[in-house]
Amino acid sequence: MQDLKIQKNLLRRLKKEKFQEPEKKFEVRINTNFEQTILGCAQPRGQKTKTWLTPEYIKTVMELHKMGFTHSIETYQNNVLVGGLIGIAINGYFGGMSLFHKVDNASKIALYYLLVKLRDDGFTLHDVGPATEWFRQYGLITIPRDDFRQQLLTAITSPVQFTNHVPVLEF
Repeated sequence: MQDLKIQKNLLRRLKKEKFQEPEKKFEVRINTNFEQTILGCAQPRGQKTKTWLTPEYIKTVMELHKMGFTHSIETYQNNVLVGGLIGIAINGYFGGMSLFHKVDNASKIALYYLLVKLRDDGFTLHDVGPATEWFRQYGLITIPRDDFRQQLLTAITSPVQFTNHVPVLEF
């Protein structure tokens, strides 16, 4: 969580954010519309006609949200949900589950806010599955299985709480 990176074009976009026209400005919210965020994540992408987020999975994740375990980081333009991500928090562990965007950079901005938030809240482990090139641009890495197990045990036994506080980015 300490080696957080940001790609140059996203950094430029975030720095210009305060000067954007109101209709192009992004607003980030946390847990304000979890259901629409997971439904956005469940939409097939590109040429695909199916998604791995089944109705049963969505129902289960919605129940976990009501219990306070799953969370959403949402990106809005003009009060319209245009991107976001969902994940599960267990003490100092956060597992990213899925993300989506309808507007360029919307999911990237949601992810960057999440990473800053997790660092600020004291999370020690963020799991997104395999560290693809897309995730590596943020400084996320693949760690050996035994190291992951040890870090997971430490993280889930750490008294950390996922808050609804949206971080203030400083550049």
